[in-house]
Amino acid sequence: MIQMLQGGSIGMPCENCESTNLQYIPSIELYECGDCGLLAVSRIFTIRAEKNENQVSTSRDFAPLDILLNEYNLQDYRNECIKVYNTLNKHLFFRNMEQNIRFTTVAYYVLQKSYAEYNIHKMCAFIGVNKNKVFNNVKKVKHFFYRENNAEEFDVQPLVFFGNDLSEAGKEFLTEMEERYTITRGLYSAILYEYSDLTQAQVCEKMGVSLPRLKRHLKVIRNG
Repeated sequence: MIQMLQGGSIGMPCENCESTNLQYIPSIELYECGDCGLLAVSRIFTIRAEKNENQVSTSRDFAPLDILLNEYNLQDYRNECIKVYNTLNKHLFFRNMEQNIRFTTVAYYVLQKSYAEYNIHKMCAFIGVNKNKVFNNVKKVKHFFYRENNAEEFDVQPLVFFGNDLSEAGKEFLTEMEERYTITRGLYSAILYEYSDLTQAQVCEKMGVSLPRLKRHLKVIRNG
């Protein structure tokens, strides 16, 4: 249930449109402007609600991540965290996992991979999650990407790797996917099959993936 509050309840009107039509959302502990959609976390920082028909998740959905990264001045890693989150979520990695544990897991994985300076113990205490659960989840995340990439990283640009096999529509779709997800070898394979004249057997040979893996990722991209 959304509780209606006056602007004076947090000591100021909306920073974007100066409206006093502010709503408190208990589930994410944020104030939202009913007129322009700006999300505010007390007086510390604000998050503009994003509207993108192609992206299910909005800034409201990522509010716990924003709170965590802002608390420790790690905002530069936000985009990478969201891409990793979207990839894992698309593969149903987060089933039955609490929201705060999801975002702390993703943040820890990205920060560790990026050799960033952070204190995971303080972060877990701040967001209120069990650090051992986060540690175990990060191990699973590493295993997921290890498995998906056959223990190898794509050191070449995908469009160079695909050469002339990928159609123009496929190149556009790949660009869109790269903006939203951490692209794995399996996803590359599915895109190549969908947007080229190659057979499934040819794609599997070219990309070094099994047929079951290709079919699994075809379901992923076809389901949007």
